[in-house]
Amino acid sequence: MIIKYLNEYQWLITSFLGASISLLLFYIKERRDRNGNNIEDGSDKDWRLQGQEEYLKGVPLVFKKWRKPREEWDHDHCEFCWAKFAEFEGDDIHRSGFADEDNNHWVCEKCYNDFKVRFEWN
Repeated sequence: MIIKYLNEYQWLITSFLGASISLLLFYIKERRDRNGNNIEDGSDKDWRLQGQEEYLKGVPLVFKKWRKPREEWDHDHCEFCWAKFAEFEGDDIHRSGFADEDNNHWVCEKCYNDFKVRFEWN
């Protein structure tokens, strides 16, 4: 039965997948400069922007040291660039950054400075 539907709607599935891949490639291309590097300028094309406005715009952020919220939790990530916040040693580990009141959302210093005007973090 499934094979029958796959054969019947193959054109639709193929069109959908093709369009999805085209959109993805367009999205990736639009967020890179002409040398293929990720755009990190705080503009609408910045690769780090992924809809964070919905939950971070206007939210007060405070600079603080990262601490484990509970014993089994060992790190968090920047909401924008995925930089790692942790207490352990390692390359590219951030020990402090900007966080909301509940420590649910962390932002590294670079991303904070790049987006503070756009996200109204004053």
